[in-house]
Amino acid sequence: MNQLHRSDIELILCCAKPRLNDERAERIRKLLSEDIDWEFVISTGRSHGVLPLIYHNLMKTSCDHVPEDILDRMKEIYIFNADRSIRLTYELLRILDKFDFHGITAIPYKGPSLAQQACGDLTLRQFVDLDIIVRKKDFIKAKELLLSDRYEPYFKMTPSQEKACLKTQYDYKFINKNTNYSVELHWALAKRYYRLKFDYEGIWARIQSLNLEGRTVSCLSPEDLLIALCIHGALHMWTSLRSICDIAAFIESNTEIDWKLLIKYANDQNNEKLLLLGLLLARDLLDAEIPKIVSDKADSSISIKSMESHIFQRLFLGKPEFFSITEYISFWFPLLENYPDKLMFLIYGLDPGPKDWSKSRLPSSLHPISHLARSIRLIKTYGAYRKSR
Repeated sequence: MNQLHRSDIELILCCAKPRLNDERAERIRKLLSEDIDWEFVISTGRSHGVLPLIYHNLMKTSCDHVPEDILDRMKEIYIFNADRSIRLTYELLRILDKFDFHGITAIPYKGPSLAQQACGDLTLRQFVDLDIIVRKKDFIKAKELLLSDRYEPYFKMTPSQEKACLKTQYDYKFINKNTNYSVELHWALAKRYYRLKFDYEGIWARIQSLNLEGRTVSCLSPEDLLIALCIHGALHMWTSLRSICDIAAFIESNTEIDWKLLIKYANDQNNEKLLLLGLLLARDLLDAEIPKIVSDKADSSISIKSMESHIFQRLFLGKPEFFSITEYISFWFPLLENYPDKLMFLIYGLDPGPKDWSKSRLPSSLHPISHLARSIRLIKTYGAYRKSR
């Protein structure tokens, strides 16, 4: 964790929360008197999706101590992000209206709804696409509505490939031909090879409502959303500070989290380690306040503490273009509960995804061969090992 004591990295971490207390604001002022690598702050803030927060908090504290050209560049990025966020928000509301008119209940996930829930301000969270959860039975109908609205699949698939995708994957990406907006329809929260036993009926039964730009939309319950955010961070091996910020900000803005129920849900759904790792990162990096019973549970796990240390070590080293197969397996194996789950992780990991199906020209009778084609593509693209950066 030595790198976290660099002044510029500490400044990024201090500014990476939507709400500042007096102690954190004072620490920012002191850091600004030290030697700050502003190019690093800007490039790292952008790549980690937290530059809007950095600019916002510098303006609230001591913008006079920031070089004028640096502040101007941050302001330009902030304004661009704010404009895009607002445009995407109204696109989301338009799509939700269309779904609702045709009898589809949908839950906006991450994007604008999380910006509102965690930050209370659409402009403070950086996002570039829209994620919407629908029931699997409603997916085809939702897809057709998007297609009628000038959206098209990001990956082209045949009906039989699409059917196979619905069984093994968890989302489907669309691009609007006019606006270039991206929408991901989710019918699950993770691919089946992660071995997570979601109670989807319970999730739908627990949905709540959220005021988004004066409109009422559905949202996940606080407990379900926290679990989903921790899973999302793990899917990307916690390479983005924004994922950790989302959790810390959401915890700070939600006083009604039922922590005992949260742990129960995570335990029942086979994802307690994923949850504890995400909460630990939010606590130790961004001072998120989590109950002692949860902290003690996380701190007592040697594997989780070890993973946290590894994440800290590489968080600000620059995002790799990709991880090797062995790196990804090494990350996920400690999070899986037992050997059967680890075996199925390896087997189901060969399930072809939309990218694989879009490149496949095999007839439906030969679809099983696509698993072999995927394994070859993974090795060619990512390699068994990755050379050092």
